[in-house]
Amino acid sequence: MDIAADNSLDTKAPARTASRRGSLTRWLADRGVRAKILGIIVTFGLVTVVGAAVAAAGLSSTSNDVAELAESQDVQLRPAREIHRLSGEGQLFMLRSLLATGAEAKQAWFDRLDALDVEVDGLIAELDGRIGDQPAWQNFTTHWDAYTDLRDAQLKPAALANDVVAYETAFDTEIKPHVDAFSAALTETAAATVADFIDIGDRAQSAAATATVTLFVVFGVGALIAVVLSLIIATSIRRPLVRVEEALEAMADRDLTKESGVDSDDEVGRMARALSIAQENMRQVIAGMDDSAAAVAASSEELSASSTQVSAAAEETSSQAGVVAAATAHRS
Repeated sequence: MDIAADNSLDTKAPARTASRRGSLTRWLADRGVRAKILGIIVTFGLVTVVGAAVAAAGLSSTSNDVAELAESQDVQLRPAREIHRLSGEGQLFMLRSLLATGAEAKQAWFDRLDALDVEVDGLIAELDGRIGDQPAWQNFTTHWDAYTDLRDAQLKPAALANDVVAYETAFDTEIKPHVDAFSAALTETAAATVADFIDIGDRAQSAAATATVTLFVVFGVGALIAVVLSLIIATSIRRPLVRVEEALEAMADRDLTKESGVDSDDEVGRMARALSIAQENMRQVIAGMDDSAAAVAASSEELSASSTQVSAAAEETSSQAGVVAAATAHRS
């Protein structure tokens, strides 16, 4: 059996190794096994939460772009289309006033035309606050104002007088160029609005693509960090267990000198220190048994020597008794 050469060690926990590992690794090593396992779970949970937050931010940005697109369509394209429709109805009302018979019938169409003008003016005011700086819209308002002024100054008097020739002449020479101009400007305004829609759509698509890439990067980096940290934690659990296993296997082979070398403050470290104490105690017990065996052997040798001396004395006494007996017989 292998016996430790130096039995002077006490039964307290073995001294910590002089060389200390890095602070983070050391901190992880000193945590309990449950804390280490929870650390792995929390790490993966954080990766999931961060990834979800990034995804939510990307979806929020895309949602804002879609909302802006819907709002632009509602507040820009719809009024422009409505103005285009009402302007056509206004020209139709003006023509019907020419064809109407009687001043009252003509005035009824003029009243409907005036109501239509109020509605158009409201839509124009609504769009002025949003696209008033666009050249196409400014061109529309200029020609629209010119159209309504000429219509009221030339077409209405001709319609009241049933003067078809004057009506057609004024419309063809004075008013139609403005009608064509504001119709073209309104179409150009709608096209610019559609271009804005496309720009918003492209921006939303770009934001969605960026959010997707960011999400994959966050998940990838987070998963990598989680895996590395998990490996570190797993190693901090497995490595000391292997060392304790090697020390126990050495004890099974009757080698009490194999130390685990584990000095952490977790459950494995405490188990390793208890094992070291048990090894030291067993070494001391075996050393004490050796001392007792040596003492017993020395006592046995002393008893054997005493027995030999007693036997020699007995023989000498017996010899002397024989001599005495012979002498006594001779005298007789």
